[in-house]
Amino acid sequence: MQHDLATLHLSVPEMEMVAADLISVWTGATGQREAPALSAVTELVTRTLRKSRAVVAAREEGGRG
Repeated sequence: MQHDLATLHLSVPEMEMVAADLISVWTGATGQREAPALSAVTELVTRTLRKSRAVVAAREEGGRG
């Protein structure tokens, strides 16, 4: 099944919304006393999306991400 990899894109405000949601659950999910700064978590979201697009592209090409 072909996917348009462009649909796996978030604008900066959307990435910040996802990051803010991750921050809201960070301490419970990680056991850490506090969450990283919004900018750090936003970078994590960016990296995760970039790798997700690479994995999907590789799957569609029959390779590995």
